[in-house]
Amino acid sequence: MFGITTKTIKLCKKCLTKLIKDFDTLVVLPTKEIANKTMKIRTLGHTLYSNDLKEFEHYLGFSIPQDYCDFLKHNNGGKFLDGYYIFFVENNHPILVDAFYGIDINDGLDLKVCYRDFSYDMPPKSLVIASTGGYGQLLLVCEESNEFQKGIYYWDDVYYLETSNDEDNCYFVATSFTEFIEKLRLDG
Repeated sequence: MFGITTKTIKLCKKCLTKLIKDFDTLVVLPTKEIANKTMKIRTLGHTLYSNDLKEFEHYLGFSIPQDYCDFLKHNNGGKFLDGYYIFFVENNHPILVDAFYGIDINDGLDLKVCYRDFSYDMPPKSLVIASTGGYGQLLLVCEESNEFQKGIYYWDDVYYLETSNDEDNCYFVATSFTEFIEKLRLDG
């Protein structure tokens, strides 16, 4: 007589749970540096290791901040599963975070591709790290320059805000990736 035993069901449940965890990772962002900020993110890329990040920094020609490296190790890009998150700029205007870019992702959310395509128009030693739902992008400035301090900026490259123009379309948001995550609010 053949049938499904309790042992088989437990084994299948364990495999299915691991499979779901591998594809839809639920993560505390990014590590202990961000106290009390839990978000559900579906990781878009493969697991990254320190060596992957060193290779990426070599590709860029500059170092990225440790808190952002930690985020990439845990998530390698991602989309929120628990709703829409927003931050505020210029006269308390809400901006949606659509997706974080990752390394070696094939669906248009790849950090290397964004760096290649946008670096000519960005401050030195900076990187586009997220999409804001068609209304611009998030920019991580990794080293201070004459015009920009280190931190996260909303880059309104589509001139969504009335105050944006060719000369002034970057809005300071946070001094670090950690501070940026702490400023995010669940919309609704």
